[in-house]
Amino acid sequence: MRGFPYVLQTGQDLYNCLALVRLGELPADELLAEIDRIERSNYIHAPVRSRDGRTATVGYLYEACIGMEVADNLRITAIEHIAGEAEENAPEGEAVYQETILTFNRIVPASIDVISIPGCKCVLESMGITKDQLQEAREATVVEAEAKVAALTETVNAKTAAISAKGALLNA
Repeated sequence: MRGFPYVLQTGQDLYNCLALVRLGELPADELLAEIDRIERSNYIHAPVRSRDGRTATVGYLYEACIGMEVADNLRITAIEHIAGEAEENAPEGEAVYQETILTFNRIVPASIDVISIPGCKCVLESMGITKDQLQEAREATVVEAEAKVAALTETVNAKTAAISAKGALLNA
């Protein structure tokens, strides 16, 4: 895979890889996987330990803030950190939190197994691109992949028709 960086570090890397996809030198699925990785790295993922209506318990999540949207129209309305047992080496008087109970504006769907909140450092900012530009690159990559599949399908159909025509001539 000539020209494919191990990690996309800038927006220009992303566009270079998109150009490689268009030239057929890089498989579209590899670029889509990298775009997915970039999107996932913008979030902190906390597995849901338990849920009860509008609340969900996760491991200690100090980054959570009231008003954050974690899913479509699912916003944090209250946060409670639960202290646990202090570790042996922990300074005296310092609280050691084990869990965070998040309260939301509506019932937490059973389909949500992981609460994802925006991370402190936005990977897109460090790359010099916006979320919209990343989405445009994703869509362009999908379009290129679909065009390549359509071209391959057309080639296969043409070759199949040619083989069938030769077979008909041989049988005649």
